[in-house]
Amino acid sequence: MIKKILSNTIVKCVIILVASVVLGFQLLCLMEKLPTGERTESNMRESAIIFRDEGSYPDTASKFSPAVLDNFTDALILLTSADKGDENLSVKQNVINSRYPIISEDILNPRITFVEHYLNNTEYIKYWNYSRYWSGYQVVTRPLIRLFNLHQIRIINMIFQVILMIIAVFLMYKKDHKYLIAPLIITWLMLVPMTLFKSLQYSPCFYGMILGVIGVLIIKEPDDKKAIILLLSLGIFTAYFDLLTFPVLTCGVPLAAYLAVKNESSLKKNIFSVIKTGIAWVAGYGGMWAGKWIIGGPKLIENALNQAGYWSGVDGSPSRIWTIKANIGNFMDNDFSILIIIFATVIITLIAIELKGRKKIKILEEAKLILSTLIPYALVFLIPIVWYFVVVGHSAHHRFFTFRALGVSLFAFMVGLVQVYRFIKRKKR
Repeated sequence: MIKKILSNTIVKCVIILVASVVLGFQLLCLMEKLPTGERTESNMRESAIIFRDEGSYPDTASKFSPAVLDNFTDALILLTSADKGDENLSVKQNVINSRYPIISEDILNPRITFVEHYLNNTEYIKYWNYSRYWSGYQVVTRPLIRLFNLHQIRIINMIFQVILMIIAVFLMYKKDHKYLIAPLIITWLMLVPMTLFKSLQYSPCFYGMILGVIGVLIIKEPDDKKAIILLLSLGIFTAYFDLLTFPVLTCGVPLAAYLAVKNESSLKKNIFSVIKTGIAWVAGYGGMWAGKWIIGGPKLIENALNQAGYWSGVDGSPSRIWTIKANIGNFMDNDFSILIIIFATVIITLIAIELKGRKKIKILEEAKLILSTLIPYALVFLIPIVWYFVVVGHSAHHRFFTFRALGVSLFAFMVGLVQVYRFIKRKKR
């Protein structure tokens, strides 16, 4: 009886979520106990020089892809990671608070605080709590800043991101899913890799996305039960590590890859797959957020809900339509966007060649089947649009990085086109 209950997918999901909340909090408690010393201070001083020279929002414009770094938040991340905590509070309370220092009531920019403290010896006057977030990035950044400065961390970040991309492409090639390689690489280029390498703030969602794709590729005999567990885990991962950047990237890209790898012909089953796995991601993401708030108590819950209401509201924010257009504009402001046009043109041309010479009635019949093939990917395509509608305040104010959520729409669009071509070619045989 117990074994039967534990085999239930919903029960498994609940166990994974609860275990993640407990384990995630304990890991942060462990990190809180890491000692600081002169090596940490030296690395922080060297990092301060980078923040001084780059500014808060440096434009990393290159020949191909202009994009803005968020050194405001990266400085906050490192200040939090180097903080010794309040010795008058317990480890648990320090973890809940997730505090960072300020040097003036009028200067709330963490980058300025960072530079002034480490280069000009300006003393901190108080601390702000960022308790509504898990700040799980500290599991990685607390050890790293004790060993390396920001420049070295960026290099390490670049190496790991490139390695994971290579692994994903290798698995696609080895497991005969070569049709996914071009969509993945083009999507990656549109996310502006050089900025992802340099930014602590932007990296978690890339890692969630690429680990999710790798997870889909290594699943033996993919089915919805396994996909539900994977998407739930990705939602948990995102809530834990991300500071609310473009979280749906970790949902939509792996989900589109799953639909392609599963290669189910039934429209009904594919729609249910999207719905079930999408709900699993939302449950993991929302449940993990809620876990931190519950640990923090009623005041934290109230603060978190107020902030959620603020960033999802339209008061003082542009309209939802404007927000969507602005994010699309930022996403397409990339010379690599020509690759999207080239890719779509090639695939549509191949589809037209395959259909050439077929009888009109046969084409009409296949048009219905083509539509059935595209609908599940269309649902995934819409995920970022729904996100922009719901979290409109945040998506408008932070459009300089939230545009990357559209990587989901791009990947789903390209994979959907490829699947249509593969379907038509298969029918011809």
